[in-house]
Amino acid sequence: MANRENLIQNLASSFGMPDLSATQYSTSRYDKATGTLYCNGMAISKTTIEKAKNHYQNQMLFYKNKFDKGEDVTEMMMIATVAYNAICLLGESIEKKDS
Repeated sequence: MANRENLIQNLASSFGMPDLSATQYSTSRYDKATGTLYCNGMAISKTTIEKAKNHYQNQMLFYKNKFDKGEDVTEMMMIATVAYNAICLLGESIEKKDS
């Protein structure tokens, strides 16, 4: 199993992926040069972060429309709102660190 993981890491490194093993058990970090967020042993690209933000924004609008029609979707709307705003705050925090 370790040989397989080493092979995968070596292959990823040859394509420019940094070593994620140090990130897996440490605090999250953001690489402003690449726009990549490293956390929980994953590399999350800026594109993926934007997709997540758009997804939760769409979910907020979806549940708001249902709420406006009188359906009880308050909790789902709140969950989408929390996720969307957390992603926005992450972006603001990153921008402040860049300045």
